[in-house]
Amino acid sequence: MAAKKHHILIIALLLSHFITRAQIKSRIDYYGTEEGLSHSIITTVIKDKEGFMWMGSWNGINRFDGKKFVSYKPSPADKYQLENNRIDQLVDDGIGNLWLKAYEGHIYKFEKGNKKFYPLYVLLDDNSLKNIRFYKLFKTSNGLIWMLSENDGIYCINPKSGRLNKYLHFSKKLSGPYFLFSDKVNFFYEDQNHHIWLGTDRGLNCLIAQSGFNYKSVITGSK
Repeated sequence: MAAKKHHILIIALLLSHFITRAQIKSRIDYYGTEEGLSHSIITTVIKDKEGFMWMGSWNGINRFDGKKFVSYKPSPADKYQLENNRIDQLVDDGIGNLWLKAYEGHIYKFEKGNKKFYPLYVLLDDNSLKNIRFYKLFKTSNGLIWMLSENDGIYCINPKSGRLNKYLHFSKKLSGPYFLFSDKVNFFYEDQNHHIWLGTDRGLNCLIAQSGFNYKSVITGSK
């Protein structure tokens, strides 16, 4: 019995030694408005392909290079303004732009090169989009940007296309390959085959990529 206790003690000492050696040393730094943030409330954080950290806040967006912050908001001289400086979501398209959703539900593109903001309805040359409220952005593996609206289905754009004013819209008001069971989309999922699954409050739709910039909505079941 005594030998067994000694064996247990040795094993416990060895385990504690390895656990102690495996502990990761970490450092926590605090950053606030005194360090250059435009607001102390940060709503979203992403890292772009260049390695910069971007943060959406209640007062515009911020870029962090590991040493200092630079904040961005439209200037009074800019032609287009943000309706609300509170930024709820950021998505990097990988080609020099950030797509952001502001608190009021509108989508904007921020061009890193010229530091300008552009509303979605201007980019797509469609004033009817002024009345659409969005609540979520997604970027799929093929680089497309998907925008879930509150009550008008889902929209999709290809930021790499030279014709940005061409976009896809899937809704219960549309027929054929663009039909959805409901305009209220509860979840968005891209599977390993690159199909897009949309869960609505009336059933499940699957969007399957077609040739070119197009998708076909397939009905998989309804309530």
